Amino acid sequence: MTNTPPTHSEKREEVNKHILKEEEEKAKIQKDLSILTDRLSQINESLARKAQARNEYDKTIQEVSLVYRFVTISCDGSIYFCRIYAVHFSLSLPPPACMLTIL
Repeated sequence: MTNTPPTHSEKREEVNKHILKEEEEKAKIQKDLSILTDRLSQINESLARKAQARNEYDKTIQEVSLVYRFVTISCDGSIYFCRIYAVHFSLSLPPPACMLTIL
């Protein structure tokens, strides 16, 4: 038996098989890419919503913190004046002048 070189039609068939195989792979990759693109879009939308919610939480936290500081300062001032008044009251002294404007 002698080996005969492949004919042009055999070479063509071989190349055609490679083409079909690569076209199948290309179609699969395009399908996967489409799925991944859709998923990426969903994730981006979700991230945008969550970032907006986080920013709203940050704003609320800042506002509550500001109010808390104001209340704390107000309470400290009230406690200070109550102590002064209690000392004067316990000594049967009239309230100090700074207390008269408040009372």
